[in-house]
Amino acid sequence: MVSKQAQQGFRRAGLAVLLLGGCLWHDLATAQIEAEEPEPWRLCPTWPPERPPETVGPAPDHGTPVTVDADSSEGIGEQYFRYQGDVIMRQGTRQLRAEEILYDIQANAAEMRGEVDFIQNDLALSGEQARFDLDSDSGEFQQGGFRLLDRHARGDASRLRRTADNRTLMDDLMFTTCAPGNRDWELHAREMELDHEAGRGTARHMRLDFKRVPIFYSPWVSFPIDESRKSGFLFPDFGRSSRHGTEVVLPWYWNIRPNLDMTLTPHHRSERGTQLRTETRYLTATTRGTLDVEYHPDDKLFGDDRYYYRYRQRTDLPANWRINANVQRASDPDYFLDLGSGPGGRTRTHLPQSLTISQRTPWYRFQSRFRIFQTIDDAIEDSRLPYREMPDMRLDSDLPIGRSPFHAELHHRFTRLERADSIEADRLHLHPRVTGRFGTPGWFLQPALGGQYTRHELSNAAINDDGDGLVFSPGEDLSFSRSTPIFSLDSGLILERPFAGTANLRQTLEPRLFYLYVPADEEQNLLPRFDTREIDFTFASLFMEDRFVGPDRLGDANRVGMALTSRILDRDSGRSLLSGSLGQIHHFDDREVRLRGGETATEARSELVAEVQAAPTDSFSARTTLLWDPDDRQTSRSAIQFQYRPEPRKVINIGYRNRRNRLDQADVSFAWPITERIRVFGRWNHSLEDDETLDRFAGLEYESCCWALRFTSRRYIYNRDGDLDRNFMIQLELKGLGGVGNPVREFLGEGIMGYGYREFD
Repeated sequence: MVSKQAQQGFRRAGLAVLLLGGCLWHDLATAQIEAEEPEPWRLCPTWPPERPPETVGPAPDHGTPVTVDADSSEGIGEQYFRYQGDVIMRQGTRQLRAEEILYDIQANAAEMRGEVDFIQNDLALSGEQARFDLDSDSGEFQQGGFRLLDRHARGDASRLRRTADNRTLMDDLMFTTCAPGNRDWELHAREMELDHEAGRGTARHMRLDFKRVPIFYSPWVSFPIDESRKSGFLFPDFGRSSRHGTEVVLPWYWNIRPNLDMTLTPHHRSERGTQLRTETRYLTATTRGTLDVEYHPDDKLFGDDRYYYRYRQRTDLPANWRINANVQRASDPDYFLDLGSGPGGRTRTHLPQSLTISQRTPWYRFQSRFRIFQTIDDAIEDSRLPYREMPDMRLDSDLPIGRSPFHAELHHRFTRLERADSIEADRLHLHPRVTGRFGTPGWFLQPALGGQYTRHELSNAAINDDGDGLVFSPGEDLSFSRSTPIFSLDSGLILERPFAGTANLRQTLEPRLFYLYVPADEEQNLLPRFDTREIDFTFASLFMEDRFVGPDRLGDANRVGMALTSRILDRDSGRSLLSGSLGQIHHFDDREVRLRGGETATEARSELVAEVQAAPTDSFSARTTLLWDPDDRQTSRSAIQFQYRPEPRKVINIGYRNRRNRLDQADVSFAWPITERIRVFGRWNHSLEDDETLDRFAGLEYESCCWALRFTSRRYIYNRDGDLDRNFMIQLELKGLGGVGNPVREFLGEGIMGYGYREFD
């Protein structure tokens, strides 16, 4: 039996152990050590051991009873109570095991000796001896070890102390996620102090070892131990490029206020100099925004200062109003070619600067946008520069008409278009439309009747001498307007039957007809192409009401689009295993509306478009698109793509694209394990027309229980002149801690389609 006083003492001792252990768990778990999923540790031996089921659950309160099992117990005078021989104390989900526990009734303290172990949920502590002062809620663990079971982490310290002022002190700390007996990487600190009231921790003489070789040292480090952010350095990046030389990136995070922070990132390139990048973020109850600024003083290869900035803000106002701002600018056209910022940076031609005011309600959507552009492509002529929109206002609505199957749609737009030394315009575009929606699961019929009214008030414009176009003429004004009805009728059947006599496979046959009538208005051929372009012909074009995007043109039409689709479906999952579509447009009249100069289109039929998609298993998919010109009797455009992806990081892609007289490319990429620990990856993008490789890279990854190392070598063309860049990237990733090196993971996710990279899937 255990005396009442001893029971009370052990209840309080259990609480003290929980506080010490819980704080240590919280501190180590939040000291910028990332949580991992179970899969990262597939290469590790089976550890840590499974926790006892009774130690999993919510923490016990003060009233939770304490049970003690021991080989023997005795009272020592009026002051002490001793338990010996495999002592196990349980209080709810807490479990404490020791060879001996001595409870001091007068001092209200407990002393434990001989292989002391504590476990609750995913925290396990061990040591040779421990002592707790229950009144001051302080204690000390000698030669203590700890394990974070969910995070596959372990460590030890020569001494763990919890002070009366709510701080935890550790001496000679070691932390790692490697299995016992493995010292591939270790984080060491001579002293660590965790201030639980302030939510901050500090470590002195912190050292990171890899293969017992120090790779990082700091005499003093500060970090958060709760949900709050903390200023400090982030992990550096390293790399080397044939154009830039050696590259070193050292980010520093500044937590200015709870709703305001900044990341300052010096980026040194040995061939160019040092660039400073800053990212400032702010957040209020109604507004969030980001300001990115990049400044490179005296770029040695460029010969001048360079900069880029981007400002984005969104403000939510009452009554569903919203204001969005997006402003960016670069110092010179070659900025992104030389110092590319972010995905796709090297392919940018224009940098937009816009301010948008919008409102969205159940009845309508309104938007007013002011937008200008900075063109950063010297190859674009002045006559092809984008127009400024000052402003571009839109009002859209789509509402049912009573209980009928008809809907009323409104799509209205007003735009002021400006450009220096050019024809300018005030353009009004009205597009009302009524649609009917009839059908059952086996058929549908959707008639639509509408019209477009567009008016251009042109400035600095005159008709040329031939009368077939406009010329820039300062001070002269012209007006053009059109009122054009539009009728369309979309119809189709969806027929279904069992496939190949099997009960779980179904085959569909889906014929579809789309008739469109739009009378011609040739006068619009005179207008400039302010922001209108012609859509590339695809299978979806068979069912569109206009072959142009933008109000400057409305394509005339008297035609029918015919298509036939067949699918093989898995009845249980609804997944399409195989589908094929074939379609063509038949014209009853010539097309007289053109985007720019040229002859009237007289072909009686469009290109024949075919699409085939296959996904017979979850791992394999294929897709091909083919456009065949029946007049020239040859293929005008084609694409084919195969993908085998049995796992998120196990993928092979084979692709081919061809556009007659313009593009002919093959693209192969892969990421594949050679052994359980070694994975290879690469990509080859080759122009068959020019017999030139556009981009290629290859790499190797080695992964162990607690770390991974990746090497990547890349050679690619970075500008239109065909100039080459070669770079080499290396990344060391310490599981549970972070990475040192270039962001190879993000690079692979962008370069290999379907790679779907997550941290150690």
